[in-house]
Amino acid sequence: MPEWPRLSETLSHPRTLVACQACGRGELPSINLAVWQEHDEADRPEPIFLVLCDACARLIEPHPRLYRRVDRWAPAPGIMPTCSGCRHQDALRCRSPLLKANGGPGLPIRSGVAAHGFACSRKQGCCELIQYSRPAECDGREGA
Repeated sequence: MPEWPRLSETLSHPRTLVACQACGRGELPSINLAVWQEHDEADRPEPIFLVLCDACARLIEPHPRLYRRVDRWAPAPGIMPTCSGCRHQDALRCRSPLLKANGGPGLPIRSGVAAHGFACSRKQGCCELIQYSRPAECDGREGA
């Protein structure tokens, strides 16, 4: 079975929190943007994120790779609102030397309470929904 390329590698626009990576449109009252987490071939989550508008999110449906929509306030380094303007943010990834994934001792992050649920439909099956009560905060944020 041929392997489909990753959307994170094939979409043409830069990875930022303020514009769709597929079409390049920014967030307006008529355009919603959402963050999606890419998974590997075995459906394990990876620290790779995409930002897609609602119209371009249709790219996710036929793709064999798993992509999970991430809550806007999720404690995920690189995509949190507090990451905007941080010198460690690079293409929706956190490059902080404190982050364990980067070999550091750990990046202190505080998040709101998570509410878990499931959304089910005949067409798409069931998916887990996680929503946070407030934006996550990072103690390692440094201005650009």
